[in-house]
Amino acid sequence: MNNEKEIKPDRNGPCPCGKINPQTGKPMKYKKCCWLKQVPPPSQESIKEAMDFFMRMEGEKRDLQERGIFINYVRPCPFPDKKTGKMAKAWALGSRVFYPRPENETFHEFIIDHLRQVMGREWWMEQEQAQQQHFIFKCFLKWNEWMKKNAVEKNRVGDNLWVADNDGWTKTLISLAFDICSLEHTLQLPDFLLKRLRNRAEYQGVHYEIAVAAIFARLGCKVEFLDKTKIQTPHCEFIATHNETGVSIAVEAKSRQRPGVKHMEGTASREQLLCGNVKNLKNLIDRAFQQNPNDKSFIVFVDINAPLTPEIPVDKKPWFEGVQKIMDDYPAPTPQDPEKYTAIFFTNFSPHYNGEGKSDPNEYLAVIPQFSTYPMPNFKFGDMLIKAVQNYGFVPNIKEEK
Repeated sequence: MNNEKEIKPDRNGPCPCGKINPQTGKPMKYKKCCWLKQVPPPSQESIKEAMDFFMRMEGEKRDLQERGIFINYVRPCPFPDKKTGKMAKAWALGSRVFYPRPENETFHEFIIDHLRQVMGREWWMEQEQAQQQHFIFKCFLKWNEWMKKNAVEKNRVGDNLWVADNDGWTKTLISLAFDICSLEHTLQLPDFLLKRLRNRAEYQGVHYEIAVAAIFARLGCKVEFLDKTKIQTPHCEFIATHNETGVSIAVEAKSRQRPGVKHMEGTASREQLLCGNVKNLKNLIDRAFQQNPNDKSFIVFVDINAPLTPEIPVDKKPWFEGVQKIMDDYPAPTPQDPEKYTAIFFTNFSPHYNGEGKSDPNEYLAVIPQFSTYPMPNFKFGDMLIKAVQNYGFVPNIKEEK
């Protein structure tokens, strides 16, 4: 009997066959020579599995791009938690890893809990004692109620997993949570923005700025926020530079305040909120125009902040008629006298009006002048931006690969 153990060659050592690398004159490494001959070729089944995997990944990528999402979100990684002996999850945003997380936690649950952490323990404790609570704090409370209400058998799709339509509170919260995680994932979430978000007096305006900035971040743009506390002259909210093309765009965002809505004093009937104040809206647009740096493409976002009316065609909506009247009062651009702005997006990201009722689709209107001093950088980017605005409020279900 031969008791000698078989000695396997070192993969990084010289190959036993003694072959010399003709380019270097040194012995070939085992892993680049005879080891390759010993590795069996992949089976047809494994090749098909690999092809199916990459085709599925490519299909999911295309689906997200159709929704205006051009950045990659890392799938969660399941792993055993040594402390508990149970399975857990790890999520990643930007350069940070979050673990251990519950095994059955969905992406939606993760980003909402992450938003809670971002708002901070001190802010949360203050809100629990406050007489006038922050609108987002109320959304968190309503989210918990919504979770309990919908965790019933008819909504069950798996162990510890239920599916239900968003109500207005939940849609507002999850949209903000996705915006925050998108900016953090692209390493573009400045502290001064979060400080303003926690402030009741500044909340509405900065919530919309975050929404618009997240739209550009998901398009693959570098977002450079301009800190109002450090710049005294008029300026836009941020500069968005598309990483693929290198084109820079100045962006201004304005959200219309309404009586009795999101910390605003006063009251207004539904009819008053639908029609709105045309003069007030025009003043908002004029103020936005004043932030134009006049040296690059300039896109204005104005949120209408009115109840959603999915049953009414866009061109018949009361807010559309107000916008049309305002825009008709501006002189029509010509080749000799082009518009100074590149585009205006009138949005109505307003699920908060639905309350505990099922949330309705958001609304928008894009105004792109025929002649502009700095037109849209290119058709492709303009198409990407429109898709992103059109699909605002969509949050993908990022999950581990089975």
